Amino acid sequence: MNPRRLITAKLVRFGEGEKMDREFWRNVGAEGRFSAAWEMVGEVNAIRGGDGSQPRLQRSVQNIQRLPR
Repeated sequence: MNPRRLITAKLVRFGEGEKMDREFWRNVGAEGRFSAAWEMVGEVNAIRGGDGSQPRLQRSVQNIQRLPR
């Protein structure tokens, strides 16, 4: 286990789970939320029969030109 890893535990009574979730994600910060969401993208890919890797950006647009006025 990574010695710098922080594990949080808390006794949650009925109806308090949502409050604990909000607290947790607020403490994780934007980078942690984005990382968790991106990990879920790979998990959904695996559930749908893919190899579990995260998708690459689509490069369907090759050239953009501004129209003359």
